[in-house]
Amino acid sequence: MFRLGEEEAIRRLVSIANAHLPAEFKTLRQLLDERDPKVLCRDGSVHMFDRKELEKLAEMVPREMHDRLKLPIVLTINPKYGRGAYEVEGDAAKQVVAMVLDLPQPVQDEKLILYRPQVMRLRRVLPTTTQYAFAREAMW
Repeated sequence: MFRLGEEEAIRRLVSIANAHLPAEFKTLRQLLDERDPKVLCRDGSVHMFDRKELEKLAEMVPREMHDRLKLPIVLTINPKYGRGAYEVEGDAAKQVVAMVLDLPQPVQDEKLILYRPQVMRLRRVLPTTTQYAFAREAMW
């Protein structure tokens, strides 16, 4: 009988848990130009963005970032950084998250780690332009 190794089993579990994530990301500018702003997800579903939220985000973010900010911003649950820790990747995404949460601007390539209370505040402001993901380490 064939048995999956532990690593392969974990990889598959994480893949299933992250099936809701986008297969493609779009910039803020692209989404603002769409009549019905959305992205296709890995599981074939569609993630819709709230137009008012996109417009609010566009007002908060400098215009030169509209072509660099890819959405949705992914908040990766990663207990490697402690209980209730989330990692934000991508320089533009980190800048926006820091702006929204009134945090110091991260230096390029510096990690941005958030904790549950910060993520809750962020999700209240940006519910459709942020999404959760699971890091492989989160399944150990």
